[in-house]
Amino acid sequence: GLRYDSIDLRFTDRRPTAPQRDIDYGVSFWSPRAGVVVKPADNASIYASYSRTALPRFGEQLASLTPALRSLAPERFETVEIGGKWDITPGLSLSAALDELKRTNVVIQDPTNPNVTILAGAQRTRGFEAGLQGEILPRLQVSGAYTYLDAKFTANVSATIRAGNRLPNTPRHIASLFAR
Repeated sequence: GLRYDSIDLRFTDRRPTAPQRDIDYGVSFWSPRAGVVVKPADNASIYASYSRTALPRFGEQLASLTPALRSLAPERFETVEIGGKWDITPGLSLSAALDELKRTNVVIQDPTNPNVTILAGAQRTRGFEAGLQGEILPRLQVSGAYTYLDAKFTANVSATIRAGNRLPNTPRHIASLFAR
């Protein structure tokens, strides 16, 4: 798949908490996506996918668009994923996937001054996820998953944010288990 986005935005910020100002913002970008699924057996499938997209600086709400941010290129995302699913029994499935997400043109709060935003360059998250879902015993259904994330800055941003530092607010391990 291929998508083309073109955004041309003009508005007046009239919020009482900020000085009134006219803001013009324009950006365009291509978002390619590709995927393939292979079934080596009736009860198994293997897949691979790739996507690239961007997020304009105003995000989903115009409140975050400022004169300073409008001059920056959109944040870019590139994702690669490979995985598979195996139906152990007709009612029980095991799935697993490896993925990598690269983010560029990332804007974050300056760690030394929370009122200032800085361009953080690039971040990379590599992960693994495994899940089991279905009926493990008569009348007992489970859904469980484990995820491992290795999320890091890939470039030096400041004296305290260095290449290789873990991304804040990103867990390393995530696990869930539901039974019914």
